[in-house]
Amino acid sequence: METRVRWGILGTASIARRQAIPAMQASPYARAVAIGSRSLERAQEVATSLGVATAYGSYEQVLEDPSVDAVYIPLPNDLHLTWIERAVQAGKHVLCEKPLGLNAGEVRRVQELVASSRVQVMEGIASHFHPIHRQAAEWIQEGRIGQPVVIRASLGWSFRERPQDYRWQKRHGGGALLDLGGYLVHTARILAGDEPIEVMAKATIAAGEVDVNTAVMLIFPQTTALLDCGLLSAARNQYEVIGTDGKIVVDQPFGNRVMERTIRLFDEKGQLLCEEAFAAHQFQREIDEVSKALVQGSALPIPLSESLANARILDACRDSIEKGTPVALG
Repeated sequence: METRVRWGILGTASIARRQAIPAMQASPYARAVAIGSRSLERAQEVATSLGVATAYGSYEQVLEDPSVDAVYIPLPNDLHLTWIERAVQAGKHVLCEKPLGLNAGEVRRVQELVASSRVQVMEGIASHFHPIHRQAAEWIQEGRIGQPVVIRASLGWSFRERPQDYRWQKRHGGGALLDLGGYLVHTARILAGDEPIEVMAKATIAAGEVDVNTAVMLIFPQTTALLDCGLLSAARNQYEVIGTDGKIVVDQPFGNRVMERTIRLFDEKGQLLCEEAFAAHQFQREIDEVSKALVQGSALPIPLSESLANARILDACRDSIEKGTPVALG
């Protein structure tokens, strides 16, 4: 019986080269066996440097390769659904970088595809696998900060020096909300332990195309989340959960460059009660857990229902930005 998932990679994006392929090659449950690019020369270059056996000059050839069990998709956002659909039709499992689709309708289409197939699909949210978030949720559940009343999360940096990046282009699914906001919404929902009932969002739009700096307020039954993300602003990466009896602060919770992250617990007067550091390679954990589940034939760690819930909220955020009013979530 095969004990490792044989992965094919669609594209030579930076995140595939820096994170996904090295994680696959280091995993006891996975190995990268093929990579495809629109340029065969580029695919060969990456394959040689990272020890991938086969390089192809197209994505289609990866899907046609019988030695490939599953594919990793790090393509621009507007191409996700297209290649998920082709991969499922080819009988390949899929790990696709967030967002799974440009909107909730596309995520529902993925659910339909999976329901009529024998393969599984998961949205890649690497930060989900870092233990720092589990610790924050445990402290909340233990009542260490009382009742959470405000969640504040902030993530962003400047892409000013990368004017050709797809994130600046609406047709490619660019913008801060789709690129970064999904992390914040996903995390806020986990920390709140509930689903929001109303959304209010505001954004600065660049050149009439994409949101470059976006602020979101999620109203939960007992908690409010204040989120901000940006592509054209100073770097920031932090969240805090403020409760009636204390607060939790997490530094550098997102991104793949930092493995050791710190979580601090304060009492209601602002005195530090506890500080802990957790070191983990979140992308490695993601690849390990997904691959192990596929080898064992068990459910993937992040279900499509979770991706749909997140997508519905992001849709509501865009609706609120356009209308300038709060949007209720049914």
